[in-house]
Amino acid sequence: MDAIGGIKAIYLVTDGTEPYTIGGADVTLDSSSDCEVDDIDTAITVYQVDLPRNTASFSQPLEVSDENGNVFYNPTLEIQIHKLNNHVSCLLDSVAKAYQSILIHLENDTVILAGYERGMGASGGDTLVGAGLGDGQKFTLTLSTQQRVPVKYLAPTSGAGTASYPFDGLTTPANVTVSATQITL
Repeated sequence: MDAIGGIKAIYLVTDGTEPYTIGGADVTLDSSSDCEVDDIDTAITVYQVDLPRNTASFSQPLEVSDENGNVFYNPTLEIQIHKLNNHVSCLLDSVAKAYQSILIHLENDTVILAGYERGMGASGGDTLVGAGLGDGQKFTLTLSTQQRVPVKYLAPTSGAGTASYPFDGLTTPANVTVSATQITL
């Protein structure tokens, strides 16, 4: 079975210098499904954030209003970061102050695009330093948005070890540049 949980990494999307939100003009959707991205047509830079195992979750509640006749989605990503330091604090402060699309690499090698058209922004967070030696120290950051369509799925990857992994399923994987500044939390 491949319906396992877990998030390997997240990729913060930028235009190379500033947070960036991917919208309809930036992608080519699959002709048979508007839920799958076949290509990212705009050159983007992504910052890879590797997360410790079992420290991130993603949900996408559906909101329906019969009275108003509308449906929308609330994608929410929650990450927990260990070992606080000045670099992590500055990174989290920058992310918390911006709206941007986020690519989420799941443990089953699926990549989803959250924050399509509207970006994701900080909706909560907390710092916790435990009382006991084994309690640790961590920061929790919650990023969320509201959007009219569910998250988009990137074209499937061929798997680890391939060039441009995990974006190798895209028609033009070279449009996604993974920054040399990799972040491990």
